[in-house]
Amino acid sequence: MLIKGYAAIARRPQWFMVGSLVVAVLLGVGVAGRSVFWPVAAGLLLAVVVVLLVLSLPAVQAGKLPRFLLVRRGMFVAPVEISEVLAAAVLVVAGAGGVAYLRGHGPYGPHQNWQWLLAFVLLVGVTWRRALRSSGMAFRPDGVVVRSRHGKIFIPWQADPLGRSASQLNNEIALLCRWPGLARMDGNWRDGPVVTATADVSFLARVIHEYAGSAGHRAAIGTPAELSRLSAAVTSVVV
Repeated sequence: MLIKGYAAIARRPQWFMVGSLVVAVLLGVGVAGRSVFWPVAAGLLLAVVVVLLVLSLPAVQAGKLPRFLLVRRGMFVAPVEISEVLAAAVLVVAGAGGVAYLRGHGPYGPHQNWQWLLAFVLLVGVTWRRALRSSGMAFRPDGVVVRSRHGKIFIPWQADPLGRSASQLNNEIALLCRWPGLARMDGNWRDGPVVTATADVSFLARVIHEYAGSAGHRAAIGTPAELSRLSAAVTSVVV
């Protein structure tokens, strides 16, 4: 069940964030109200935060991350980082609860806490941007690209790249290659050969192996037809 849930978040992170915002606003309205039921709404909101936090833990995600790629701008890209999306949802829900409590039960009254509402709007914008632009791995006809907040590394297929699981628990993959001198690093790349995977580690390693050993399929990378072929070839091995 978790595997399907994580896959759904990875395919439609925008919808998940919108759903989180709707839940946060609805529960926030209940918290801000002065009825006797506002503690119930606060308890539900806290429960949502706890569930999201648990789902964002690497130990919970281990072995359950998506096993698919997406077609984007002539490339195959791994989904966004699920833990970032969940962390953003936690901030949105918790922030909505805090703002709702201050507006409904704060010492200054609902009309004097507008600055907290503004802060919440800014929080939503920043966290959504961060989550939906989280780094990941991309496959191009000429090689493998990994982007992080510190920079980018590009490993051409001529370098004979190899992906190995560095830590299944922490969802980390080691990017090795026979000819490391061909790899190019841009920006202030500090991650070394071990990077955090946003998809299943074994799946990504198999994709790298597939294209490193099959030069004839590389030119079709980024097309829906090739993605269908790749998915059938790789998922038949990674179970």
